[in-house]
Amino acid sequence: MNERCVLVIAIMLVASLAMNHLPAYAANAGMNATVLNTAPTVHVELAPDDMPETPGVQVINPDPTTNKTVTITATVTDKNGYDDIISVIANITGPSIVEDSPVSLHLDSVINVTTAVYKGTFNLSNHSEGDYKVNVMAKDKGGLTGVGSKNFTYLYGVAVVTYDFKKGAGTDKWAYGYQHNAKPPATNDVPDIEFKRWHYRLISRNDGIMKIDFTRDDGYYAIHRFKFDIAEPETSITKLDVLWKGMGVIGGTCGATLYIWNFKTGEYEQLDRKTDVFMTLEGSITENIGDYIDDNGSLIIIVEQNSPQWSFWWLTFRSYIGTDYVRVNVTYAPKHGTGAGMVRRVSGTGVKNGDTFEVVG
Repeated sequence: MNERCVLVIAIMLVASLAMNHLPAYAANAGMNATVLNTAPTVHVELAPDDMPETPGVQVINPDPTTNKTVTITATVTDKNGYDDIISVIANITGPSIVEDSPVSLHLDSVINVTTAVYKGTFNLSNHSEGDYKVNVMAKDKGGLTGVGSKNFTYLYGVAVVTYDFKKGAGTDKWAYGYQHNAKPPATNDVPDIEFKRWHYRLISRNDGIMKIDFTRDDGYYAIHRFKFDIAEPETSITKLDVLWKGMGVIGGTCGATLYIWNFKTGEYEQLDRKTDVFMTLEGSITENIGDYIDDNGSLIIIVEQNSPQWSFWWLTFRSYIGTDYVRVNVTYAPKHGTGAGMVRRVSGTGVKNGDTFEVVG
């Protein structure tokens, strides 16, 4: 019995020693495990974007004799910790040599234990216009690198082209009257009675002399429709400004409403409305500009009197619309090629289907 007792005690001692040492071995094994080095990842952003409504980043310098500063923001993630990063360098390439390149980005802020934000700047002045690329390389202590990039377009400025009836009437811009029974019309091809040549002269200047139309039938509104062929490619246009001056009167609600046709939705959108007899109506488009210009470059607006013609006994209250002046300003970013000039539409069925363009000075 004594031998059995001694054997049991010995087994218990061995088991106890094993249990006491196993956690230590396990702990040591965990502390000695090696974390594999992984390459950092880099996400790049550029500022300013002077044309946020246009795809891509556009850097515009109105005065190339002065510096335009561009800020690079690189978000760098390293699974071994943000402090494993030893350098973040940006290289800028494009049509001209950028003297500030390469740019060493500095640590700007820490997001968490693995991610930090680095920033740096470079200047552009009389560098060639065109497409540039910023490549940012982050390097860690283990020698691994990660690369991120961002493209941008450098431009000297934007241009504004005015479309009115001083020239091109009946050639690349048209006006129509005189009445319609819906407000606004459901289609963009009514009314369809074109102005005569001397009518175009009446609406070519802001001088108070008007082309006036009035209704002949009850339930009809006096209306003028204007169609412009826009020469600039839709992708380069940043803003459309529409202005109409004239008068709208009836024995009801005076004034008029300005609309623009949306080719995507297939209906008119209201830009402005007033109830004065004499008025100026205005409106601007800065987003989804391609929705308002079709593949042939056509842009269509209408101005419609606010009330339809109506009669009471022998009295007829006609709807009147008078156009003094109408114009569309197109703001766009000229694309410069081999010559200094603006790119304008020449032929084709639209930029979406491979229009032909030329540089004109």
